[in-house]
Amino acid sequence: MRPIRFRAHGQMAYGYEATILPELCDAILAARQEQKLNYQQEHIAKQAEILVRAFARVGIIALVDEATGYQEIRDREALQEILGQRRGQPHQ
Repeated sequence: MRPIRFRAHGQMAYGYEATILPELCDAILAARQEQKLNYQQEHIAKQAEILVRAFARVGIIALVDEATGYQEIRDREALQEILGQRRGQPHQ
């Protein structure tokens, strides 16, 4: 995947499409499943698992909101807040 050029705070920067993050997490979790990570990389797999679960939680909420029309009245920051919640806290 090639970096995307964009302007941030008046300066040129490089980044990647957002879809690369869950793909990267999936690759890390697959490597852990296949026992290809060493003990020093286990913390990375734990963080990848946290992200994948958060993506799933936000994704289902966004899908339901879109299906019901709620995304039109939902606070613009609501999904970001949900993504930032700690594991185990219910969506309100």
